[in-house]
Amino acid sequence: MPDWLPDLALRTYSALIFCAYVVGVLCAIFALWRSRTPQGAAAWVVALLTIPFFTVPFFLFLGRNKFYGYVKSRRHLDAEAQRELDEVRKIQEAVVAPEPGFEALHRIAGLTKQPGYTDGNSLRLLIDGEETFAAIFEAIENAKHSVLFQFYIFRDDKLGGKFAELLRKKAREGVKVYFLYDGVGTKLSTAFLKKFEAAGVSYAEFRGMKRWTSRVQVNFRNHRKIVVVDGRIAFTGGFNVGDDYLGEYPHIGPWRDTHLRLEGPAALSAQLCFVKDWYWAMEALPDLDWTPRPSAKNCRALLLATGPADDNEPCLLAHLDLIRNAQKRVWIANPYFVPPESLLHALELAVLRGVDVRILVPSYTDNKWISYASETSQERALAAKLDLRSYQPGFLHEKVVLIDDRAVAVGSVNLDSRSFFINFEATAIAHDPELVAAVERMLDFDFARAKKLRYEDFRARGLLRQIRSRAVNLLSPML
Repeated sequence: MPDWLPDLALRTYSALIFCAYVVGVLCAIFALWRSRTPQGAAAWVVALLTIPFFTVPFFLFLGRNKFYGYVKSRRHLDAEAQRELDEVRKIQEAVVAPEPGFEALHRIAGLTKQPGYTDGNSLRLLIDGEETFAAIFEAIENAKHSVLFQFYIFRDDKLGGKFAELLRKKAREGVKVYFLYDGVGTKLSTAFLKKFEAAGVSYAEFRGMKRWTSRVQVNFRNHRKIVVVDGRIAFTGGFNVGDDYLGEYPHIGPWRDTHLRLEGPAALSAQLCFVKDWYWAMEALPDLDWTPRPSAKNCRALLLATGPADDNEPCLLAHLDLIRNAQKRVWIANPYFVPPESLLHALELAVLRGVDVRILVPSYTDNKWISYASETSQERALAAKLDLRSYQPGFLHEKVVLIDDRAVAVGSVNLDSRSFFINFEATAIAHDPELVAAVERMLDFDFARAKKLRYEDFRARGLLRQIRSRAVNLLSPML
């Protein structure tokens, strides 16, 4: 044995090596059985069988892409709802036929046990932090019965402190306040949570896996950003809660993001999404009002909640269907452009149909690995004649899709494999001429402050940089 090894019997090392390869074989079988694509299965199997010492830990952390425990929980919730929450059925009173051409979106919502399109909604576009947080503060301040508050990231800083103080205040006034945060994206102190407890705020941590497995499996993250007030007003979009989302972190710069305010029956769809997540975390059902209350406007909209418990990849299918419906334009703003092959193909086909396809991406990101991987996707998109533009004034974090003059999607979904296949996400899709016009004006303004990317510049990159981007791109499903 080498001199640097501890003084252990050779058979001990042999046993450790044998155990490592046994675990590697077992993980490889699991990867072969559960991986989403043949390419992913092949990559895991080869790595697990050849270098199990290095790849088994990564597989335990990142190897799962289906959330089977949540599937069981959701089925249990459906049964509980039948017995205890008959009022949930009231949402169906507001369900209407989808817009012509968007029937698939309606059925995709059905696949995830959601109501689909509802009528009688009013939608308001919220641009950047001050407008978004002011609207959420106002709605919570006026809450009479319930506040559901859910974010992937919630920071206990100046902005987070203001929200926490308001939530405690409403709880002391007798409003039912439910606070749900993701265990990966948010870390809150015991002192912070005790203040919630003392004020009567119900809180829960959403973990991807329960019991000991939650400590080693960090793949499943609840990336949703949802606020629902009195089952009547809901908010969703790209914002988390923290001072950086107000542009107060100098190293990030001005923060460009978009949120959406929904009023009407679609808010109940957001409420149902929250309840399912709450039930997974607490195994209890909040006491809420499920009566549909149409707004003064008559906009058709749906709230699509997707995640790793769903069959048929509904998040990806929804985006593919939106692009398929485009006849004139597909305008997209998104901070992470590492799309799955099928989505990139759909965008390429749209260009070949003569559709105006524009993609707005950041000039820099808060994740350097995504930035490296994105270079390969951007190069390929530019080769296919997609119009890619790099937002210059600050960090772009909005997730917005505009289809012709017919549809708008605003939500939490990034254009990467994690959002499409692994994260829990929420997207509002609406058909409203006023909202379409507002989004068009917003994106026109954003595009005007962006630099057009050129294929020649990507091809002119140094060899090492090209190798780096292609190597990191291979890891894109795990980033």
